[in-house]
Amino acid sequence: PRLKKYVAFSRLGFGRKVARTESEDFIHWSPPELVLEPDIRDGANTQFYGITISLYEGVYVGALWMFYIQEKSVGRIDFQFCWSRDGKQWQRDPERRILLGNGPEGAWDHGDMRGASHFTVLDNEIRLYYAGSEADHGRGAELGKGMDIGFATLRRDGFMSLDAGPDGGTLLTKTLAYPGGELCFNLDAPQGEARVAVLDAASGRTLAGGTLSGDTRRAAVPMHAVEKGALLKISVTLKDAALYSFWFE
Repeated sequence: PRLKKYVAFSRLGFGRKVARTESEDFIHWSPPELVLEPDIRDGANTQFYGITISLYEGVYVGALWMFYIQEKSVGRIDFQFCWSRDGKQWQRDPERRILLGNGPEGAWDHGDMRGASHFTVLDNEIRLYYAGSEADHGRGAELGKGMDIGFATLRRDGFMSLDAGPDGGTLLTKTLAYPGGELCFNLDAPQGEARVAVLDAASGRTLAGGTLSGDTRRAAVPMHAVEKGALLKISVTLKDAALYSFWFE
């Protein structure tokens, strides 16, 4: 929507990597540009079979289809997370953790997995629809195994979180201009808490705040004493809690 163009992501002649092209009319497309390829941390026998991409709350989020080749075109596929502000410069989890892994032995998605083109947001959850096979990629016909369709779920905003254990930790934001409304949090703290302080950016004086707890997709901090347009910083001290997101509403 920001570009007012169509954008497509696929292999586009680069092999099992991710390329990007754009169009103003869905007929004439720009030359494909390579935007994501395996690196040395992925290993020599790893390729990107495909990608699931959505523009989520203004940020591109993706599930890379990680193809781990065992021999020729035989291997397993699972999903890893990636994200981008512009669809061109992408970031990946430096620990290469799996977003969605294969099912256990004998499961319908034990070997091969192919994601839908987009994530689906439904109320307070995110769904990733995908096709899966008990057989590894390249062995389905040999073993007489086809592919079925299912989905996996995340909580809303649940792609990643900022976590703190019993010792706690504090997040302090950069300066923000207050747009009005309540300050809302998506938080998982059934045994812990999040202590919120809304600070005047210049003086550090506390203007609003509160203590939040529980597993909630929307916990609100009233902002009655704060004028619209005020410059703020938000301090959140977590203890035994996971913070997924915060926003003004």
